[in-house]
Amino acid sequence: MMALAGRPAAYRGKVVVLGGVIAEEKQVSGRVWLWVKNRPLDADYEPHRDASRTESESGHYWIVADPSGLPKGYQNWARLTVVGRVTNVPVPRFEVQPDNWKGTELVLGALYLRGWSYGGRLDEVWEAKQDANYVPSNPVTELRQGAQGLDAN
Repeated sequence: MMALAGRPAAYRGKVVVLGGVIAEEKQVSGRVWLWVKNRPLDADYEPHRDASRTESESGHYWIVADPSGLPKGYQNWARLTVVGRVTNVPVPRFEVQPDNWKGTELVLGALYLRGWSYGGRLDEVWEAKQDANYVPSNPVTELRQGAQGLDAN
């Protein structure tokens, strides 16, 4: 999160994986905007509280998604893992801006969301409906396989 927040232009158009907790939700022009408090990911891409409590890792970011197909209980997810593309989409003017909003936060176009429920009983997954040739069917698995290949070198 520190690298993304410090140099967002360098990551524009890139696909990133982040974790977090949904702090607020807004709906504008047929899109869902999720205001997310960052949570660092472990080796299994599961988000956890930041033990270091550094402000940079505890920042916020936006996720913008098409609401069609989102699981009905996504507002109740305890945590989420997001695979998204860093965009330069401007954040709409909401009637009430979320707490801690500075106006310079990262915006991710959601490609894949993995919701973590309390106790792991109601975990859910959402994927953007795009051409399957461009979006892996399970980005977390793809990332693990890619990371394993990098370790071999």
